[in-house]
Amino acid sequence: MAVIEFIKEAKKYIPDVTATVVRMPEIYIPKCEEIAKELGVKIRIREYNVVG
Repeated sequence: MAVIEFIKEAKKYIPDVTATVVRMPEIYIPKCEEIAKELGVKIRIREYNVVG
């Protein structure tokens, strides 16, 4: 997956990486947290806000 590869590459150059996930019905947050932990990065969960 391209996002995971991007995070791995970013860690080579940036000492403090945080992955951001937007909370939506089709996104399984526990899996995102697991992946972030495996990659050794922080995770930030944001709420989805519809403007309009």
